[in-house]
Amino acid sequence: MADTDVKIVVEIKNYIELHGGNYLSWYVGLAENPEIELIAHGVNLDLDRYIYLPATCMEDARSVEQYFVTRLGTDGDIGGRDEKALTIYAYKKTKSTKPR
Repeated sequence: MADTDVKIVVEIKNYIELHGGNYLSWYVGLAENPEIELIAHGVNLDLDRYIYLPATCMEDARSVEQYFVTRLGTDGDIGGRDEKALTIYAYKKTKSTKPR
């Protein structure tokens, strides 16, 4: 994992641990516009817990996403993404959120 990837992973892990560290309760994905994507998932931007961080390239973004989904057990959909989806986002799942 590149230095950029590690920094993103550490920041998201710290956020998750601060706001409910059970990785199974979180969704991690990639987006070009994370706020639009979060809203599409049913996240309330004023009330729900979420974080998003930009990656420097698609390879870094996918590496971070894959780490959270396959190694830490978050929910998420690894695979065919728009090459412009360079932002990694995570949100804590609630009754009103849904995967896309």
